[in-house]
Amino acid sequence: MKLKNNKLFITVITIYIIVTLLRLIFHQPWFDEAQAWTIAQQLNLKEIINLMNVEGHTFIWYLLIMPFAKADLWYPYSMLFMNYFFALASVIYMWKKAPFNNFTKVVVTFSFPFFILFPVVARCYAIGVLILFLLAGFYKDKLKHPVIYSFLIILCANTSVMTLIGASAFGFIFAFDLIKEALKDKVSKKDFILSFSIMAAGACLILLQLGGSNTAIQSTGTDFIKNLSEYYIGTKPLSNILAIAGSILSAILLPVCLFKNKKALFFLLYTIGALLFIFSQIYAGFTHHLVFLFVYALISYWIYANENPENTMLKRAAEIAVMLVFLSYIFTFPDTAYVYIHSGSKYFADYILNDNNLKNGRIILYYPLDKKVLPYLRKDNVDVWFYCQGQRASYSSALHTSVLCSTKGPEYYVPGWITKSLSKEKTNYSIMKITKQTPLEGFIIEDRDRRIVFELYKDMNKTYGIFKTTEYEK
Repeated sequence: MKLKNNKLFITVITIYIIVTLLRLIFHQPWFDEAQAWTIAQQLNLKEIINLMNVEGHTFIWYLLIMPFAKADLWYPYSMLFMNYFFALASVIYMWKKAPFNNFTKVVVTFSFPFFILFPVVARCYAIGVLILFLLAGFYKDKLKHPVIYSFLIILCANTSVMTLIGASAFGFIFAFDLIKEALKDKVSKKDFILSFSIMAAGACLILLQLGGSNTAIQSTGTDFIKNLSEYYIGTKPLSNILAIAGSILSAILLPVCLFKNKKALFFLLYTIGALLFIFSQIYAGFTHHLVFLFVYALISYWIYANENPENTMLKRAAEIAVMLVFLSYIFTFPDTAYVYIHSGSKYFADYILNDNNLKNGRIILYYPLDKKVLPYLRKDNVDVWFYCQGQRASYSSALHTSVLCSTKGPEYYVPGWITKSLSKEKTNYSIMKITKQTPLEGFIIEDRDRRIVFELYKDMNKTYGIFKTTEYEK
């Protein structure tokens, strides 16, 4: 790096570290983060691999956090800081190796995916993005170290389904080049066999994890269009204009620019096409999934620019188009920052632990996403039960296979289900979201044999109600 660029790099990374660490310190994990910790804590590696079909991910992240989860060490910070290392490393690597201009690098660094999502939310995505960047950075020299490159591909594929798509695209290109160069005796027989053996073993591992179907996570194209439209038609006009302009220009300019490099064009069409198929036919995706549409557009340009260093007007226009998409994500901060930083899970758990009645009673959770509190409560052995399963809260395949029976009011309660969760030795407390159908003042449900009374114990900011729950025989 030149001195001027180096100063910019140090300034940007310093700001990035200060702000993201502050966000990280105050982050309270969401359901997905707590769920991964609970799985790593309660299952062994074989069980985790068998579970990936219904989790919709691959196993590397669970393996990494397993030692900390098994020992119950420093939740959630052991998990948060491990994830943070990968996110920070991906940004630094982009600055050092990506063939983008400095303005594009600044915009990408401070965009929602890289400034808020990846460094703060401890999921499997940050490690996958880092490996995708490594694959892009080593792309030109992949045949000089084919065994290492094949290992990176398989490692990337086993971080998440989102990065499995990019890993498989890199894998197809690498396999094609490897065969072509091996026929010319430019790749040793040993490297050829080892590389294909690693990729074949990795493909079998992926099939073992994701083979079969999981109807529980399936969705419709309508869900995908609704989720994507929030990005283009939101409450921030400037962000919407940039998003629409960047997406349209990228859809036009990137394929035209990449047409000179058929492999980069293949990478773009394959990754975007596969994501659109998954989102429209299998799983509609949320914001943290949809960002991969634009991450792959960025990586496609990276592959092209590394192999085509000439500075043409079309190339500059394509980079600007992709940059506009990430620029739009900067202006979405006011809408997205709170949602992805603060779940209230620690506040929720601390309230229970600081109230002896709740701590020593039985807590019944109704809404599936409220499992985010479980890792905080596990150390104190709080008696938490799931209404939907009628069993003590721990990881179970039933959490995936049984109906999501979160209640919306007294008329939706099934007395038989709640009876399974009620303790006869302890005082029972139901924690549920407050809606129009769930009266804050309390309510009664009954059938022919029983009458269950929900009396308000604590109003938690009109968002959740804690209800003392008592069953009476008729």
